[in-house]
Amino acid sequence: MTRTKPLLIQANHSQSAPQRPWRVPGRIAFIVDRAYPFSDDDYARAIHETALELTQLRHSVVVFVRPGRPADLPEQEDANADLDCVVDGIRHVFQTTPRREGKSYEEWVQGATAHFAQMFSVFRPSAVLAASNNIVAVPAMKAARAVDLPFFYDIHAFWELGRAHKNPRFVRSRHYSQEARRETEVARAARRIFARTKAVATELGSRGIPPEKIIYIARKDGADLSGANSGRDKTVLRGSAAVAAAIAKEVRPAIQHQHPASRQPSLQPRPLKAVESTPSGNKCKSGLIELAITQDTEAALAEAKALSSRRLLTAEEAEECLAHGRRHRSFIDRKPTILVAGHDLRFVNPFIDYFKRHFRVLIDEWSATNKHNEAQSLSLAGQADIIWCEWCCGN
Repeated sequence: MTRTKPLLIQANHSQSAPQRPWRVPGRIAFIVDRAYPFSDDDYARAIHETALELTQLRHSVVVFVRPGRPADLPEQEDANADLDCVVDGIRHVFQTTPRREGKSYEEWVQGATAHFAQMFSVFRPSAVLAASNNIVAVPAMKAARAVDLPFFYDIHAFWELGRAHKNPRFVRSRHYSQEARRETEVARAARRIFARTKAVATELGSRGIPPEKIIYIARKDGADLSGANSGRDKTVLRGSAAVAAAIAKEVRPAIQHQHPASRQPSLQPRPLKAVESTPSGNKCKSGLIELAITQDTEAALAEAKALSSRRLLTAEEAEECLAHGRRHRSFIDRKPTILVAGHDLRFVNPFIDYFKRHFRVLIDEWSATNKHNEAQSLSLAGQADIIWCEWCCGN
């Protein structure tokens, strides 16, 4: 396998101007309570079918499972789980912490919100879709709000109503009131709510949710999409296509609002910004690199030729920008290897644990600014996609 040339990052511990984060157009962060391959119940099947149908509609979907999974699932406590896996072409991200057990609801929400916000900064979705119930929807909503992403809510059923049906006295309990309040809070914050049963749609209306925000999705015969036997009834399960179509229809305008030039909901680009009549070479280079990251190859090549023909960039400069952008894009959907090299790692050490969540991390600690094991350094550098040169001395 041919490795790309490592991208050198030089850390000089100086402040740099903040950059506006870019997002992958068409990418949906799907926040769920449980999912394949560690769960195989009606809920997990419906989630998987919906995600598959969304990919058929040219969306990029990343499934983020409730923090604590799969360790806190039955018979999964000691499982040697792959926490970052691909199921039927769809990436699933699991995180063992924070776990719900032993924490107050507020502590749990705070930890889960921080986790989801961090994931959004790494995977850069254009929209957030949470599946019921509020245990994942509340932190997903708060994280989406923190990073200014549109939030949507897919409600399969109201847990508190299901329990109240079995035990009518539960309606008078404090727990019921808390659950109802939290579900209503999430529904009010969502741009659209997708109700999988008529009972859910009716209950949302009784809680004061504006009817224009509620999208009730029924089968062609008028029956609900979910029910007691939804995972075993193939006719009902096919309703996921209707759910995905409704979701895509409502999510697309929010994505296009962020990327007004995108006509498709898939990996479409943010267009190259217009430049002045006499733009600087650096501005053209940065724009071309951005285009190579966010657009398809043909569009980036066309822009490179246009810049060269206008003599804003040489052919060599344009090719260098395209190669730079391609290297960045290759990092988006995989876990690259980062090598941290230097003689004094005290300032970068606090970030190592963070790096390990998103990168394969290698450490090359030098004995002094110009003293190191050269053979070891060369071996580690050969494995790296990114090299972080701490202090930028002899390293």
